[in-house]
Amino acid sequence: MKNLTIILAVITMCFCSCKKDEFVRPTIRTTERPAPTPSSTPPDSAVATINAGITKHGMAFNSSTNKLYVANQVDDYVSIINATSNTIITNIPTGIFPSSIAVCSLNNTIYVSCNVSGDVYVIDGNTDTLITSITTNTGESFIAYSSTTNCMYLTNVATNDVTVINCATQLIVSVVPLSSSPKGIVFCPI
Repeated sequence: MKNLTIILAVITMCFCSCKKDEFVRPTIRTTERPAPTPSSTPPDSAVATINAGITKHGMAFNSSTNKLYVANQVDDYVSIINATSNTIITNIPTGIFPSSIAVCSLNNTIYVSCNVSGDVYVIDGNTDTLITSITTNTGESFIAYSSTTNCMYLTNVATNDVTVINCATQLIVSVVPLSSSPKGIVFCPI
């Protein structure tokens, strides 16, 4: 029977009293685990520790390229990690306070929302380069992809709405007003 490899990424967050240099540098650990067999279930074990910035917030896995994208809020960049070799490929600068990341599987693009600067950065999943930035509203919280519409949906806490971005054109196609501050978003593919 073939073993199934599962990659599990764990973000270790830290909190600090006031100064940037007082942060304890958190790490990302990837864990590889064979699929359980009837006779035994192996324990989880860390296979690598990857230092990828001071304060990690959001992350997304791109199954097409086997890469992990991690938002580093304090340093304002996204780390792109090769999940096979457990190494950082590159860091891409973003707007202020990147917080949430989603992968557009149809176009192999990665969308990063930045809470303070009020923009979304679009990264090419094949070349690991910045395609564009899209100006939205300040106070973004979370971003989610819908394969049904091929759109990203971005919650805006400050303006009580959801911004809809077409992944094929990277243009805002709609802003949906809500009655209260949206914090999170997720889509069911059915």
